[in-house]
Amino acid sequence: MTNTIPLSEAAAACGKVRQLSVAPLIAETIQRIAKGESVMSLFSDQDNLF
Repeated sequence: MTNTIPLSEAAAACGKVRQLSVAPLIAETIQRIAKGESVMSLFSDQDNLF
């Protein structure tokens, strides 16, 4: 799951739930748009952001 919405107490207590930050992905997207670079290629490289 991503950290875009807060987890319920039950979900946070569950050991099977892992919460990932979307901040690196959003930051990289903004940087690429500002530089005029491809955003589509970002999705093939997303493993490097988490």
